[in-house]
Amino acid sequence: MVERTRRSVVASRRWTTILLSAVCVAVTGAFVSGDRGEAGPDHTLAGSAVAAPVPRRLDAQAYRLSLPNPAGVDSGVEIRSAGAGFVVVDATGLRAFDGVTGRERWHYSVPRTTDHHGTTRLMEVASTEGGRVVVVGWSGLGLRSFDAFTGELLWADSEFLRAVIGQETIPRDVSNASAGNEMLVLADAEHLTRYDARTGRRMWTVEPGAEPCTFRGGVATTPEAIYYSIGCRESSGAVTVTFRAFDPATGAVLSNREIVVPTNQFDIDLTAAADTVELWCRYRVPAGAGVPVLPDDPARLLVADPAQLATVAFAPWPAEPDPRSDRRYVKVLPLATQRVELEYGWLRVWNLPDDSGPAVVPVDMPGDCGRPLRLTAVPGAVLVSCRTEETTEIYGFGGSA
Repeated sequence: MVERTRRSVVASRRWTTILLSAVCVAVTGAFVSGDRGEAGPDHTLAGSAVAAPVPRRLDAQAYRLSLPNPAGVDSGVEIRSAGAGFVVVDATGLRAFDGVTGRERWHYSVPRTTDHHGTTRLMEVASTEGGRVVVVGWSGLGLRSFDAFTGELLWADSEFLRAVIGQETIPRDVSNASAGNEMLVLADAEHLTRYDARTGRRMWTVEPGAEPCTFRGGVATTPEAIYYSIGCRESSGAVTVTFRAFDPATGAVLSNREIVVPTNQFDIDLTAAADTVELWCRYRVPAGAGVPVLPDDPARLLVADPAQLATVAFAPWPAEPDPRSDRRYVKVLPLATQRVELEYGWLRVWNLPDDSGPAVVPVDMPGDCGRPLRLTAVPGAVLVSCRTEETTEIYGFGGSA
């Protein structure tokens, strides 16, 4: 079972962006310029590579990394599936690792710039274009796009960046998706625009709604579609919630679904996991209001094929969550032939489709290695990660293809 975590994909964070000229990458050398702390970034490159398959089942632990956390900065450490394995990004820069061996392939260390907080902070990370491109935003520095395999700096100025600067009052997000499926999207109640992550150029813009469609739910992506939700107020006071699936290449509408909600006190959200998107809508009606309740309220849709959006039946919201996948601090990862759960210090593995097991695998975590616990499938490995006060610990488990 896929762990369901409610994520709001509406982001109103303002990018503090300084436009810098693109860094010139030397063709013959690994370093672009300087060491960490100097004016230029410490930037190494790697050769091209072919990503190993994402594991279908869990094997033994292959490596462990203990990476220092940024000193004096608490803007987080992000891990994303990308390139030949995964990237680790924080306020000091980006490091790319091979998923099979755990060895570093390339890195980009952020030069010492400061924002209004007095330091550089990590703002956003997206693994895009099927994990081939990584886009990162640092305050005081701006956005950078990298080839996830080689580390080549693709752009530091782009049409996407200029659109972000020009729309500072509009909520926006780099979409909610499973690792590698994220797409560069700007969305509001009137426009949905996709950009090419490799060039930063606009691919298409559509108008998914019109006034008074002001209740935006969010965006989620899979390789097959970009899903968008919006709420439009009716003259009766009710709100029509619309879910739409768009073709990622052209912006054409693939499918459409509407729900009439009898009040403007409601929540809508989208969550992506692998090739499936969960769309849900629930609303709150004051007691004694005399408002009829939808038969499936609260209700959700699970959609793998975009065409299902218009045809698949609503599923009732589960009254009792599966105890194996909804315990506090338990992380769940579906593989092709297994379901893996992580709880502090232990992995439990069930075989699919008969759900036999579990096999129990210990993970030697430090005593202070607390949240966030993460369980991530990347090319060549399944990663377990946690964070101590001083380090980010990453455990790489091999996997059978």
